[in-house]
Amino acid sequence: MEGGHGYSTVSEEQTEQKVPDPPDHQMTWGPGYALIIFDVIFFLNYVIGWFVTWAFNHEAIDNNNVTRIFAVYNICIGVDVFPARYVAACIWPIAFMFFGLSVYLHWAKIHFDKRVQKWLGYPLLALSLMLVSCFSLTYAVPPKGVRDTKIHVASFVLGLIGYALLKVYAIVEYAHFVGFKSTEWKDQVYVGSFILQVFFMMFMCNVLLSAILLTDFEEAIGDETEVPKTINTDYKGWVLVFLAAVGPPLQYKFANPELKQTIDIIDATPND
Repeated sequence: MEGGHGYSTVSEEQTEQKVPDPPDHQMTWGPGYALIIFDVIFFLNYVIGWFVTWAFNHEAIDNNNVTRIFAVYNICIGVDVFPARYVAACIWPIAFMFFGLSVYLHWAKIHFDKRVQKWLGYPLLALSLMLVSCFSLTYAVPPKGVRDTKIHVASFVLGLIGYALLKVYAIVEYAHFVGFKSTEWKDQVYVGSFILQVFFMMFMCNVLLSAILLTDFEEAIGDETEVPKTINTDYKGWVLVFLAAVGPPLQYKFANPELKQTIDIIDATPND
């Protein structure tokens, strides 16, 4: 631990040997950087899924239970069907690893900086990670039949709530390190983008939950139900994608130095 913001695996025995000095042998990580990597892989997964579905199962773009219920081309359609679903299921764990890293880096900051109370930060981060893991079920359970379609949509809602909770934690962290009284425009852009993301993510969760609770699934996706004659662009979904994709790089760029980096990982391999 260096200056309260670093982590090293150098033992007492190794300190007697010549150890490389940073920065050439050092990696600096922060939760925002890890979340950028998560977002790139997460959304690239859907892009790949859409290309695979368009090339090998084009009919499924219109003929699926998501279009029957929502009558829009939802972003999930591209990874819901064979063979794209199997490709997406293999890529998702790689993205989730970096989401977990982002959560861990927030956790490390709580432990070392002691600004955010542990009773508040630890449960919020743990709940976020557990709920985001529910995205796994959107790949494991395709929207076929009433029960599985409800599980599929509900899993996406839970995952989105988990993602929003990590944004909520970032706002809490900002309040403890910077404070809402800051008049610096970069600070206002930083925290404002998080608030906007949380608001719209919870709005979308409400839209999807309302569909689960209020839609007659038996009638909407029955064996005799035809594909809707008019399938619209999912404008709300695209706004969600835009906010989720643009947020992390914007937040990383404008993050206060106190929030940007968490740990320094130093190469402890001795030189000969």
